[in-house]
Amino acid sequence: MDTPHYRLLRSTTRAAARGFLEVDHQPRMSNRVMPATTDIDSAILKTLTPRWAKVAMVALKSMKRVNLAETDENFDSVCRRIVALADEGVIEAQGDLSLPRHSEVRAHVP
Repeated sequence: MDTPHYRLLRSTTRAAARGFLEVDHQPRMSNRVMPATTDIDSAILKTLTPRWAKVAMVALKSMKRVNLAETDENFDSVCRRIVALADEGVIEAQGDLSLPRHSEVRAHVP
């Protein structure tokens, strides 16, 4: 079985097992060039709504917005940007963000 949902599940399991929040980890890029951080942040913010959404789904949708290949390394990079935005207070988060399938984020609710 090789559906997008199954690949996402497999990817998030590997990322959680690897501990994607390691600071000294430099992700290997696929054959595509990684977009600028501002482009990724913009894609994340456009994906978010005032309703809570799983971090894994937000990351996947954001990757598609900037045409990133669905690789573990790219997924980890986008998840790190989501964590950074939550730490900066740009977005709201709940749960342990190191577990993308078990935590949620949303745009700030006025």
